[in-house]
Amino acid sequence: MKEKVETLFSDTNVKKYIPFNSAFLLNDYNNDNIAKLEDKFFIMFAKGNGMKKAGINDGDTLFIKRIETPKHNAIITVMFEDGSIAVRRYLEIDGNIILRRENGRTPDLVNPIFCPFGEVLSVHRKIA
Repeated sequence: MKEKVETLFSDTNVKKYIPFNSAFLLNDYNNDNIAKLEDKFFIMFAKGNGMKKAGINDGDTLFIKRIETPKHNAIITVMFEDGSIAVRRYLEIDGNIILRRENGRTPDLVNPIFCPFGEVLSVHRKIA
């Protein structure tokens, strides 16, 4: 029996909406492309302290651009084989792909099976 899998970006996964100034995006897009922005960007909320040394704390809001191919040293969102989602630093070293937590305690994942789906563009923190 196959397990039912929900679409990752469906409306059922929307927790809340956050307004932001679209001028933030105009560096990469002109006015003709603004209507297509919903296909390019999304927001996630950090859970845990695995990326604390990279400046991402539990509860932070992450503004993410969808990607297909990550760049060396980028902080990306990934989905693993088991369906879990994580934020990791992406590294290419000596022909290996490494996914690194930035907490100083967890060993690197070397050549893991994963699907990259976004690069973290900015981190937003609620103060008080």
